[in-house]
Amino acid sequence: SYHSYLFGKKDGVLKTPEWAEAICGVPAETIRDLAERFARTKPACLLPGLGPQRTLNGEQNVRSCAMLACSTPSRLPNRRISSCARAFVSF
Repeated sequence: SYHSYLFGKKDGVLKTPEWAEAICGVPAETIRDLAERFARTKPACLLPGLGPQRTLNGEQNVRSCAMLACSTPSRLPNRRISSCARAFVSF
């Protein structure tokens, strides 16, 4: 599960801001600040656009945005989950 991954149940590595900093180069304090600001903003919408998915491993970026939207449903009105995906769908 995603929870098991984040808490290092299989590989023994807790996925902390410091862990992410070593991989992406963004300071752990910046990661922590963005996470806290996103958690405090009610409601919030994370809209990554279409550009990130067109890069090497870009699908992981899109998947992470969808996971973030799904893991924080209580911040949205009436506890509905939205990834704002309708912006990209033509009906």
